[in-house]
Amino acid sequence: MINQNTNLNFVDFHFDSNMNYLKFIKLRKMILSLGIFYSVFFNYNNLFVGNDFLNSKLNLFLIFLFPTTLFLISIFFDKISRYETVFFIMLFIICAIISKNLGSGSGFLGTFIPIPMYFFALRRVHPVDVLQSFERGLGVVLILTILTYFLKDGVQVVIQDRGLTKQSLGFTLPNVLGTMAFSLITINLTKLFLNKDKRRNYVILFILFFLLYKSGAISAWIGTGTALVVSIIVYIVQSKKILKTVGIFSIVVSIMVTLWFISPSVLSSNNFSYRLNDVLNGRIFFSYYYMLNTPVKMFGQAISNVGAYQLGYSIRVNLDSNYLYWLLKYGVLFSILSLIYLCLIITKSVDKNMKYLLIPIISFIIYGIVEAGQGLYYFNFTLLFSYIIFLNAKNGSK
Repeated sequence: MINQNTNLNFVDFHFDSNMNYLKFIKLRKMILSLGIFYSVFFNYNNLFVGNDFLNSKLNLFLIFLFPTTLFLISIFFDKISRYETVFFIMLFIICAIISKNLGSGSGFLGTFIPIPMYFFALRRVHPVDVLQSFERGLGVVLILTILTYFLKDGVQVVIQDRGLTKQSLGFTLPNVLGTMAFSLITINLTKLFLNKDKRRNYVILFILFFLLYKSGAISAWIGTGTALVVSIIVYIVQSKKILKTVGIFSIVVSIMVTLWFISPSVLSSNNFSYRLNDVLNGRIFFSYYYMLNTPVKMFGQAISNVGAYQLGYSIRVNLDSNYLYWLLKYGVLFSILSLIYLCLIITKSVDKNMKYLLIPIISFIIYGIVEAGQGLYYFNFTLLFSYIIFLNAKNGSK
């Protein structure tokens, strides 16, 4: 258990003092960093996307290579309790049923299936180690993508939106650059509670805010604004009850706003609805029409883009509300389990004196209202905080 007032300086967290185990933890962290790096760099960099740099089967194999390696390491070298065995058998059965319903051509394989594999493999890895692994993986992606863009005269996507120029700086979309910056900002805000060298974090945050500004990504700004507010709350508030209430309240707000998005009232002549929809680039109306045209199923289904002509837009229409995306694509059961998971990591992180984790957790919860990127494990590292869930399990953990 970590004392939040202790200078942690991102040390390795482990269950015994054996040096071999320390090296093993470092190996796992390195594999996780490489997995995150590959999933993002070769699938969201304009140098590689669309030019058949890797065929789809090889790309999928490499995406699965890293979670599979971590999964096998955990199977052979970690103690597995009966509770964990039952839990993960049920989880994999549910995921298998959902996978069958989605179909092989629905583009879910590289984004959905690795989640339960990582979730199992990282149940012994402390969330701070997960943060560090993601910072390394995403940080290298960010640096290399921007460098290759400038050095190789790479492709940049530029979008003009209400007088604002949005730049991708080598990524496939400005939103991807914004999501990268947002994810790394939440990590560095969390590190301010853990690191002695805060000056370095402030410099990194300044650079990330500049990149966020260049992206012009509204959803990433919403998530970042939430992260700043939560950082202040976590710094000031000592009451565990209040902190847990704030966390659960963020989930309730997310659900209520999503329900409003899919209600007929959003189509009223209310100026607020239209203005907010415009600010969010049509996300509210998109959510309503997706819900109108897609049945809700227990174990999910493959969903297709709503015809743009139905909405009066000249662009491809995507479903960006992650909670609605979970409900329509992965089904009712998966959505319920995901919300339970969010509630658990909020309450248990506070109970176990890891309140600093509320910064990324709550930020991604609010971010998910308007962005499906919340459900992508290689951006949203809070999906892989399985350590918190099994902290009190009879598995040898502290």
